[in-house]
Amino acid sequence: MSVGDGEWYARLPYPAIDPLPHMTQRNRKLIGVFLILGSIMAWVSVFTSVYLALPAGLPPWVLLPYFVVAGMGWLFPAMWIIRWMAKPE
Repeated sequence: MSVGDGEWYARLPYPAIDPLPHMTQRNRKLIGVFLILGSIMAWVSVFTSVYLALPAGLPPWVLLPYFVVAGMGWLFPAMWIIRWMAKPE
C-alpha cells in the first residue's frame, strides 16, 4: 500500500456517520444497570448529608415534604435511564 493510491488510512468496518453502531440494546441495559445503581447511591449520599445538616428536633410536618422529595426524586433519573435502555436497536 502506497501513499499515492489514496488508501493511507484504516477503513472502518462501519460507516463513520452511524452513531455507536456497537451500542446494542443488550449493551445499553448492562450500562444502564450500573448507571441506575450509581445514581441511587449518589442520591442517597446527597440527601442523607442534607438530612444530617438539618437542625435536630424538627416537627414531622416539616420533615414530611423532605422525605417525599428524597424518597421519590431518584425516580426521574431512573426513568430517563430506563427510557434510554429500552430504545430499539
